[in-house]
Amino acid sequence: MREFVTIGEPLVAYSAQEVNVPLDQVTDFSRYPAGAELNVTFGLTRLGRQCTYLTALGSDNNGEFLQHALSAEQIDTEQIKVDPEAPTGIYFKERVTAGDPQIEYARKNTAASRLQLADLGELDFSKVKLLHLTGIAAAISPTMFKNIEELILIARQNDTLISFDPNIRPALWSSAEQMKRVLNRIAGQCDIVLPGLGEGRQLTGGKTASEIADFYLNLATPKLVVVKNGSTGAYAKDEQGTVIESAAFQVDQVVDTVGAGDGFAAGLLSGILAQLPLAESLRRANAMGAFAVQSEGDNSGYPDLARLTTFLANN
Repeated sequence: MREFVTIGEPLVAYSAQEVNVPLDQVTDFSRYPAGAELNVTFGLTRLGRQCTYLTALGSDNNGEFLQHALSAEQIDTEQIKVDPEAPTGIYFKERVTAGDPQIEYARKNTAASRLQLADLGELDFSKVKLLHLTGIAAAISPTMFKNIEELILIARQNDTLISFDPNIRPALWSSAEQMKRVLNRIAGQCDIVLPGLGEGRQLTGGKTASEIADFYLNLATPKLVVVKNGSTGAYAKDEQGTVIESAAFQVDQVVDTVGAGDGFAAGLLSGILAQLPLAESLRRANAMGAFAVQSEGDNSGYPDLARLTTFLANN
């Protein structure tokens, strides 16, 4: 497999073309590839990294659509199972001019939620540098949670770096307490933890970025915590106690906020894979977030490396 590996549930987003119209009244939609882990994979691929995506898709129109989208981005799809007995997940999204759009999911009992690692054959991690996990994948089914636990063990056996974005979705958990317990358990087994400020407050009880970072750095494994704070920027702290704060880039118009956090993760992880200084990786992350919010579609605004480099040089 390639240098970057992730696992999760890709989705097809049906995005409203009518602006500021409630979802129950929208009649015109455009279709886009989506899903947190897929967004990060798209972002990293466009920045020149080699990526493998582990998942399952339904034997349906939406599954074919995602297969085409992944192939067009030159993402390794050899470890994608096609499940003829389950659908591909989808969601519907409003288009708004202020705030976050309303979203409605149809992702129950999807092909990805039924995936078992054994379905994919032997997974060779000898060349994998980074495994990226999210709390969404952990939440969609007990089977996928087991996959995550198995992948953590495989990564540890191969000295593979592990990053984790809690990416909380309360509706996917039976209770807030279960969500908190399970996500913090996973975070405690990963090297890099990437909570948003609001997520960190819910999961740790800390109020500030510093308190959230200290909570995770006091667990067994984490070496770096990066707390995302939207339009403000990011706060990073490592196991040596070094703190770096990086300001967000200002944009003229926000078109769609969905996918901004995943773009941030892609920018940060691309810098880490390229062995850049942390401050430079954080600038990449904030820039990717800025690109993301200026385009419709969860990942359509992510730039390639040349465009990102030019942006950073001029800002």
